This record gives sequence, C-alpha cells and structure tokens, in this order.
Amino acid sequence: MMLLQIILAPGRKLVHRIGWLAFAVSLYTTILSLIVATQITDGKHLIEIYEWAPTIGLALGLRADGLSIPLVMTVSLLSVVNAGENQ
Repeated sequence: MMLLQIILAPGRKLVHRIGWLAFAVSLYTTILSLIVATQITDGKHLIEIYEWAPTIGLALGLRADGLSIPLVMTVSLLSVVNAGENQ
C-alpha cells in the first residue's frame, strides 16, 4: 500500500500541469489548422501522400480542401475550449 502511494504522489502534482499541456497542444494544432485554412481559401489544394507498402502499391493519401477544413477547424477549436475548461 505504501508503494502505491509513493508511485501516485508525483501524479497528483502533475494533474494541473497536464491540463496546461493538453491546452498547449490543442492550441498549437489550431494555429496550424488556421495556417492551412488560409492557404485553402487562396485556392490551393493540399495533398500529402505517404507510401505505406510500396511493394504492393499501397499508399496513404490525405487531402485538405474547402469541405474538410471547416470540420478540422471545428474539432480543433472545440479541443482548445475543452482543454481550457479542464484546467
């Protein structure tokens, strides 16, 4: 029982810092999403292709366009709000 308290004691101090970490990461991704959104509104289409298994021709393709950016922005803004509330 004493060992469990020794292991969990630093965790109680880190609880408040983890909220700030979640907020910082969410804010960072929201800023990156805003940068991509400004490029999309200028008429660009962003496409990323990653070779997953090139021997059999499998690749992962990601595309950002006018339909996906509002969804990305909504999710990232809600993440920032949620992480900000939980501090």
